[in-house]
Amino acid sequence: MSTNYKRFVLLSLIFLSAAISNVLAAAQDARTRRRSSTTTKTVNSLAGSDNEVALRLLTRLRALRDCWVDPYVMLPSEYPNRTSEMAFYRCGSSYALRLAEVRAAVDDPAETINNAAIRREATAAISVFKDLDTLRQFFNRNLLSSLTENTSVSDIYPIVHKYDIGYSQDKTTKAEIYWQMMPQRRVYIDRLAALVRNAPRDPNPTLTPEQQTAVTDDLTWTRAARDMSYEWYLRWFPQGRHAEEAHQSIARKSEIQKERNDRLERIRKELESVTQKLFEAYVRGDKATYGSFLSGSFPSRAMFIERLKPQPKVASFEIRDFQVKRYDPDYEVYRATMNVRFAAVNAHITFHSRFLGM
Repeated sequence: MSTNYKRFVLLSLIFLSAAISNVLAAAQDARTRRRSSTTTKTVNSLAGSDNEVALRLLTRLRALRDCWVDPYVMLPSEYPNRTSEMAFYRCGSSYALRLAEVRAAVDDPAETINNAAIRREATAAISVFKDLDTLRQFFNRNLLSSLTENTSVSDIYPIVHKYDIGYSQDKTTKAEIYWQMMPQRRVYIDRLAALVRNAPRDPNPTLTPEQQTAVTDDLTWTRAARDMSYEWYLRWFPQGRHAEEAHQSIARKSEIQKERNDRLERIRKELESVTQKLFEAYVRGDKATYGSFLSGSFPSRAMFIERLKPQPKVASFEIRDFQVKRYDPDYEVYRATMNVRFAAVNAHITFHSRFLGM
């Protein structure tokens, strides 16, 4: 355990992204991979230059596709139609650039594709993303609209009609529109991939409804196990893939909590010991020891270590109120907080310190 918790990141934040479960990533929908004799003939006769351009287009289109989130990777909710609009976005400020790159790749005369089938699918694919961007911009046309979860079907009817989006009245939610649009962004990209020779394996393939349900089930169980909310999992998946384990966990819930508390206490003691050594090295000006506690990503690490000097005016120090909490619930990263009291010849100074420990 020592090596797992000896390194600290000082005065910096650790940004970690939880990767979406890849439980069924290898399960490519057979329907999208099956080629008819006509498609096979098209692929085999595809000119080398056309195929190279198509491969580049496919790569960009897949990257743009993955800037949007599939509903089946969202945790179940009592009100799915009220899901935040932001839950469907993944690429943040880089989305506009990715969209511009794909549009240029499709429209650039220098990259004209002679094969009509490739042109058709690529053009249709980018058309879906143009419509998604139209929705995104309309939904956020001003501050008020960006804060509102509802929209009017009549305001976006051309897109609603084009993609046969279901509705029962004029007022609907943005989430409901996005919910039905997400599968559309995959259709033409999958068709394009079927036409391209030696197309790379799709890291985020289109899943069957059964596979989508399995992914949602597994993601829900992962969250339930993390938060010990086993009853919540069973409410959504009473016959789910992890139902038996959920019932067993409910039966030994107090035991699981004690195991977690005991583990956190072991980590607290380990980190407190390491922190004691850290401050001892600081007071002595021990560069080698002090540097061993600094992450390699620490800003100006070498300069910081080089400037470290002994603290002759510090007679002693005392660490008080040492506490440890998990910094990120999905990762083995912990935050330690404490008060450090330095005793000098003529004064006592107390600092409140925070550290991130891994």
